[in-house]
Amino acid sequence: MPRDADDDDELFRSLGKVVHNATQLEETVLVLVWELSGDKRVGHAMTPPQTSFGRLLEVAERLVQHRHPDAATSFKAWRKKAETVMRRRNDLVHSWWHSHPSLGRLRTKPLRATFTFAHSPSDWRQHHAVAAKLTAVRSELLALVEEFGLID
Repeated sequence: MPRDADDDDELFRSLGKVVHNATQLEETVLVLVWELSGDKRVGHAMTPPQTSFGRLLEVAERLVQHRHPDAATSFKAWRKKAETVMRRRNDLVHSWWHSHPSLGRLRTKPLRATFTFAHSPSDWRQHHAVAAKLTAVRSELLALVEEFGLID
């Protein structure tokens, strides 16, 4: 069965959205850390290049606990959502992508043992759902920033 080039194009478009939306989420958390640190130079020192998203969330949560204890519980709940959606993003982005001759569709094989969809056919609709969830989680963070006045 030949591969459908339009389907492949949509698949890669949807992966691009996942990557873009994840980057926006990461950058939003990074700016939050810089702002909460009180001095952007300190914020930069706390988040050197290549800081993992998990470490970034850890630093952000500690700063929220220190500067806005009233927001700590809400931020912790938000953090769990962010970690979950970023794990899904990582599963998609860091998978081994290959074409399976019998299906004619791109399939994925995860590079990590934690990924449960071994050799699963790739479906761009699922990727769009992950991209949408990343945007929703970022919006929830922005709402927390507004609600608790986390940034002046």
